[in-house]
Amino acid sequence: MPLRDLLRARFNSALQSIPPGQWKILITDDHSRKLLDAVYKEFDVLQQNVTCEWYHRAPHVPRQPMSVDAIYLLTPTAQNVDRVIADFTLGRRTYKAAHLYFIDGIDDVLAQKLTNALPGDVLKAFTELYCNFWATEDRVFNLQTPSSFFTFFGSLGERLLGISQWKPSKTTSKSSVEQ
Repeated sequence: MPLRDLLRARFNSALQSIPPGQWKILITDDHSRKLLDAVYKEFDVLQQNVTCEWYHRAPHVPRQPMSVDAIYLLTPTAQNVDRVIADFTLGRRTYKAAHLYFIDGIDDVLAQKLTNALPGDVLKAFTELYCNFWATEDRVFNLQTPSSFFTFFGSLGERLLGISQWKPSKTTSKSSVEQ
């Protein structure tokens, strides 16, 4: 299956989390919005019964309460977690319920902060989609981050970087370098 189709399927799982026929609002941050735009046209999103799209921007601007569910498609950052919490605390509810979808794995501390801060009847879904990449071709993807190699390969990447910066010491014999 082509990567774009896989990404589309992951985003579909989020957009279709609320039963068809019900109105819903999609809330994204800038990075998640760009990922969504890479596989969907705005018309495609509208066909998923998403009536309005709000973008989280700093500083948080309070909105009038709405009687619809909100689908959050966000990068798992402390700032985004604080904004979700602000939508459901401070003595008011901006939306009827929250369906949270993070494009990457969320830190356990942030996840705990979210689940502790939101009222029990608010959180309807909490999912990590692991789709933080751009599908440039059917079998080619781009992470759009220069440090992604080291993120994926961790200590192997650090060792490779260390090898490239290695210089023989005065105590290293020629025979040990050739091995």
